[in-house]
Amino acid sequence: MNIRMYHDLEAQLEEEIWELGEDAAHTLPLDSNLAVEKAQKAWDLIPEPKHKWGITGVTLHQYVQILNYNEHTQRSVELLNEEILDLEGTGYALYMLNLIFRWRKHFFIRANLY
Repeated sequence: MNIRMYHDLEAQLEEEIWELGEDAAHTLPLDSNLAVEKAQKAWDLIPEPKHKWGITGVTLHQYVQILNYNEHTQRSVELLNEEILDLEGTGYALYMLNLIFRWRKHFFIRANLY
């Protein structure tokens, strides 16, 4: 079992990701397509492996919420499944898997997929 360790990104990059996420959230519901674009750009700016950075969780959850708002549930499920797979190998897994399961179930119910 690996323990998940979070690291900080370079301050300028982290600020850019944070601002894109904030802009995406504030763009809803006025221009939901633009919100998806901004959230996607924020997600894409996070270097691989994405799950080692402290900003990943906030950015992921924001991105998934915006995707679900726009009814892009398949992409949301893919992102959440990647997160779950990563968490399964960590000491952080039990708490987060329960949290993500409940969160994912909520979105599946909204999308009539559960």
